[in-house]
Amino acid sequence: MRKRSVEILRKFLRQEKRIFTIEELAKSFKVSARTIRNDIAEINEFLSPIAAPPVTFDSKGTFIRPKTFNAAEIEDALRNMTPYDYKLSSEERLIYIIVSLLNTQGYNSMQILAQELFVSRATIIGDFESLRGTLKKFDVQIISDAGKGIALKCSASEKVNILADLFRQITLNTRQDGFFQNFILRKMEIRHSFPKVFAKLQEYAKINSLIFDDEEFYNLAVYIFAMLNAQKFYRDDWSESPAIIDSLGQMLIYVAQIFNVRLTGEMLKDFREYTQAHELSLYVKSVDEMDLYKAIIRFLSELDKKLELTLAQDNVLINALLLHIKSMKDWGNTQIEIPQDEMIFDYNLLCRLVEENADILESFLNYRLKDEMKKSIVIHICVALIRNRSYIDQLSVVIICPGSMATGKYLEVQVKNYFDFHIAGVFTASEAEKMLEELAEPIDFVLSTVDLKLERHKVLKVNPFLQADDLNLIQRHSLKKRKGVISAYERRRIEFLQKAAQALHEDIISPKIYETLARMMTEFEQQKALEKKNALAELLTVEKISVVYERLNWKDAIRRAGKILLDDGNISSEYVSKCIENVEEYGDYIIVGEKVALAHANKKYGVNRDGLSLLVAPEGILFDTEGDEVNLMFCFASTGEKDYLELLQTIMRIGRIAGKVSELCSMSDAEKIYRELVKI
Repeated sequence: MRKRSVEILRKFLRQEKRIFTIEELAKSFKVSARTIRNDIAEINEFLSPIAAPPVTFDSKGTFIRPKTFNAAEIEDALRNMTPYDYKLSSEERLIYIIVSLLNTQGYNSMQILAQELFVSRATIIGDFESLRGTLKKFDVQIISDAGKGIALKCSASEKVNILADLFRQITLNTRQDGFFQNFILRKMEIRHSFPKVFAKLQEYAKINSLIFDDEEFYNLAVYIFAMLNAQKFYRDDWSESPAIIDSLGQMLIYVAQIFNVRLTGEMLKDFREYTQAHELSLYVKSVDEMDLYKAIIRFLSELDKKLELTLAQDNVLINALLLHIKSMKDWGNTQIEIPQDEMIFDYNLLCRLVEENADILESFLNYRLKDEMKKSIVIHICVALIRNRSYIDQLSVVIICPGSMATGKYLEVQVKNYFDFHIAGVFTASEAEKMLEELAEPIDFVLSTVDLKLERHKVLKVNPFLQADDLNLIQRHSLKKRKGVISAYERRRIEFLQKAAQALHEDIISPKIYETLARMMTEFEQQKALEKKNALAELLTVEKISVVYERLNWKDAIRRAGKILLDDGNISSEYVSKCIENVEEYGDYIIVGEKVALAHANKKYGVNRDGLSLLVAPEGILFDTEGDEVNLMFCFASTGEKDYLELLQTIMRIGRIAGKVSELCSMSDAEKIYRELVKI
């Protein structure tokens, strides 16, 4: 079958209640009605060997779907097609031929290629004319021998470049719902899947606090994926190993060890040349996430003071800004659309406040934010304000991707960073209907990177790399879903009280019993709130709280708070010194709330295990900046294995509670201070 025939058949399979006409399909595919009739004949020829009933149409050109259509059986047959069943396009044949040439040591016979693809030798000869243009950008020599066939002469490095280029094409630019992707990946002899390689690279970047531009990280992942699967092209020696292996080289080594791929010196040399040629060092920067969290939260706290909002408590917004700033990504002049009925804030005031407080982020990052970056930050905040106005239960979404799953997994990462969604599953287009039917939970809508129409679910078509238009689209539909919805607990509470009120109305229970039930429910909620300890309780102990009755400067305060962790073996003395150096270099960004500071440094400066200490100074801790004075100095150390964003937000919340710092300073007993802190 041709590509168009496959797409038509899948339309029938996935939209069983929809009525199609020949005229509609002809218009959709921009072909004649006669061509569509020929496609139907081709479909029926494909269905015949698997004993599936044929697709027919009436005198008006309306298709009649057979009642005994076994969609699962037909989908399975589509997935297992061969080039005999599926007629590859000229672009697809070209990819197949290139992969064949790369995997063959000697020559490839044109006749054998023609037999494998079920086309004539003349067709293959025509394809080879196109081959020269396709490979022109690579350092490749095409050798032709009348008696032997065609061969490629190129280095192992160029073979990796070609494989990476081909993978990008079959992952992002084809729409056959998996057949061609899977078919060509088998031909490539892929041993290590892209989603797994991508996940391990993300893991390495997170552990080592490396940040990347989104697209450059994807390109780097594709190249490493190609290199790990192209080990056979390299000589097994270390003779050409680079003298110095940088952080990107260490990343390659890390992933290679996980997948048990033995790197050679030549592979490391090629990888270094690739990263240098693409200037990837310009797109990667090491940063301590906790420090960046603090800078972002302090920035948002300043906005909160003027806007009377709670942006600094919005985890989704903070994570989105963290990703945004780390990736150095901006959307130029594009802007998120703000529905008129959602304008609950002064947009111009927001823009002015972002401009006025940008220096908080700039002092930490050591570079000035471009106007486009500031505009992008405004966009994130607008999305958060709209989302929070109607914040309720998480929306559940499903992600659909082409057959390789690579784009779906990558899209999942982006969606989680920008929206507070529950991802119920990531499926291929071919299995979408089946998997959605099997899901036990309700789905609010589907995000798909391929054209897809589902009878029972709303499908939003988005780009694999989310753009501003995609965010607008997702935001609009999430708002529609969220309006008027309340949380599951609140719904149960209302239902309970409604039933009790009905029982009261029907004289089943007395007014006194009704009042008692309502009061008990309120008391239960209050008691649960009291019993619930916050994130501070996980690390802070009574023994790690110290109260000093003297006026201190910030350096002495950090030393004293750090000594508590040092004496307990959490950190080394180098860690305390680095905490002080950070303030000297970046300023008083460690002030995370009114009268509250949090000293912290990167784990590489001597963190043995996670820890948190607190120095309470009722007389005050003075910073160099006039007027900057705190009473609580926390010192925090983390090995980086846990996410402590909630802990940071709890510490910041102390400064926002009116009179709370003064109340803590009035307590001389560490145990009383601890009990008060863990219930904030």
